[in-house]
Amino acid sequence: MIKRNRLFCYHRMERLRYMLRVLLVITLVSLALFCAVTLNNSVSRLESYRNSFIARDWGYQKKLFWSNMDTAYFSGENLDYDSVSFQSAYDKAAKLVRIEVPANEKPMRRLPEAIIIGVSKCGTRALLEYLSLNPYVVTAKREMNFFNNATLYNQGLDWYKEQMPLSYSNQVTLEKSPDYFECVQCPPRVLSMNSSVKLLLLLRDPVERLISQYMQLMDKYVGTQTMPLFEHWVREPSTGEINVKVPSVRVSIYADHVKNWLSHFPRKQILIIDSKMLTKNPVSEMNKVESFLGLKPYLSKDDIYFNESKGFHCMRLRATGKTRCLGATKGRPHIKVEKETLSTLYAFYNPHNERLKNILGFRMSWF
Repeated sequence: MIKRNRLFCYHRMERLRYMLRVLLVITLVSLALFCAVTLNNSVSRLESYRNSFIARDWGYQKKLFWSNMDTAYFSGENLDYDSVSFQSAYDKAAKLVRIEVPANEKPMRRLPEAIIIGVSKCGTRALLEYLSLNPYVVTAKREMNFFNNATLYNQGLDWYKEQMPLSYSNQVTLEKSPDYFECVQCPPRVLSMNSSVKLLLLLRDPVERLISQYMQLMDKYVGTQTMPLFEHWVREPSTGEINVKVPSVRVSIYADHVKNWLSHFPRKQILIIDSKMLTKNPVSEMNKVESFLGLKPYLSKDDIYFNESKGFHCMRLRATGKTRCLGATKGRPHIKVEKETLSTLYAFYNPHNERLKNILGFRMSWF
């Protein structure tokens, strides 16, 4: 009887051990599955975070990182740029946009090594956007107008440098302020900042540029004041001659302003870009710009492509494949101008275009 009870107890214990082993296996398998799912979700979240870090709301890699790393991405927090955490995040971001980070180097703010000096309504925004696709170019967040604004200029170069994005030594810091072009005091001021700075200048058919600026002013003043008809705006009411008192008319007299810049800078430091050619074949023109800036060719037709539905070129972010086009105000159709006014305008600008040809040593595509 005792042996039978012992045997019974033994079998129950063995059964219990077996059930415990089965339970343990089930628990371990469940735990392993849970860990695998959790890890997969974590990886997905990290990938999502990485993609959002690369693209976010900015649509192309430079605004993602260089323009927003120290502002929008951190929601305006006061950061210690020398902190280990910030430097680590910055270095990781640099690797995401595929740049070679110099060894043992921290990103810092630098004065511009290149400036887009003009001309307004000649494609300066497109040039800046295209350059922003190159991870070795970092751009200021806005038009600084530092050298043509006495109030800003009096704040000094240290203030100006603080407005620039962070960069490494193997990157080109660039800003765009088209109003520098017609500013008489700007060339010597820029020269005193950096005598080796490289200047980018876009030139367009002066009459087309004038019409485009007129339309911009119409949009600007809508609801506040009425713009006169284009014909009345550009012509003297009494004589019918072109009114040179209109600032926009004078801006299109390129020869005067180019001569002023060349009186301070050698020709080799100013790259003249034909706006028509930039519109027609942007990749080829941008490769010339990259070469002028001392950069290896980076941009290709995969980065800047022709959008059939919009009828102009757009940009594609390599990291995510997302696309970005210029705003609706860019490339807007022009108003219809009276033929007699157009003829008068071209007759007015032709002698100045000839002067420009003699200064540059070549003709632009539009004359």
